[in-house]
Amino acid sequence: LFDKTKEVIESLVQEGLEIPYEIRVAAEITLSERLLNEVRKLKKDFDTTLKEGKIGRTVEEAKKYGFQLKTKDSLQLLNEILKEKIGLLKRAKGSEIEKTIQGIITFLDHCGKWGLDLSVEEAQDSVYEMISEYLENIEACWDGSVALRPFPPSLVLLAKRLGFNVERFSKMLGPA
Repeated sequence: LFDKTKEVIESLVQEGLEIPYEIRVAAEITLSERLLNEVRKLKKDFDTTLKEGKIGRTVEEAKKYGFQLKTKDSLQLLNEILKEKIGLLKRAKGSEIEKTIQGIITFLDHCGKWGLDLSVEEAQDSVYEMISEYLENIEACWDGSVALRPFPPSLVLLAKRLGFNVERFSKMLGPA
């Protein structure tokens, strides 16, 4: 129904008229399902789904016409993706760390652009633990008992993106 009445919806919106309830409901259900399907695809193939841009277009289309998306299931899946990405970061070694952090930042930035607010508390806790471990490693190096593990500068960027006050960490790393 939504796809068949899209031209009518466009005309009604341009004229400032109200969209009939039945069409509005059909549109909201259709766009909400499209969003959920794209988020499912995002979970399976992150890079390709981002490049296709269908999530952004679906959200923009809903905004354009004033439709309310049902995002509960989509947000649940997006939060699962974030949790998986943070888990990968915890297990990452060497050059994988920077790449994984950049992937998480890209993911968070896209969710922000889409207006989909994730629950970041778990991610914040994990990143705080990681930063604490790096700082403990630095302290342990002072007495020479442990080898210094390089601190990934992008970890501070991730912390900032997750809402941390990173001023003191930024100072430790020098000018950005």
